[in-house]
Amino acid sequence: MPRVTMPNDHPSAGLVLPNGERAEPGKPVPVDEETALSLAEQGWSVATDDVSKDDLIAQAAALGVEAKASWSKQKIADAIAEAPTTDASPDADTKES
Repeated sequence: MPRVTMPNDHPSAGLVLPNGERAEPGKPVPVDEETALSLAEQGWSVATDDVSKDDLIAQAAALGVEAKASWSKQKIADAIAEAPTTDASPDADTKES
């Protein structure tokens, strides 16, 4: 099970995650892989000891992030975390009224 760490500069002093764990800045907490991926996209650190390199490469590919098999698991996780996120739908109207 991956572990995520809330960034120290996070605007919240603590959050309760979907699995009931309380996350605080700088303290790793266990989460499922889907939650880890989501939080990594938001800038959280992910400890990859329990996640295979193949899983990380697949996650990167799903996000359109370049990841090479020769990279370390941490480098791949960092690339995923640094990937730009788009919360808007591609069909969203971006014109101002």
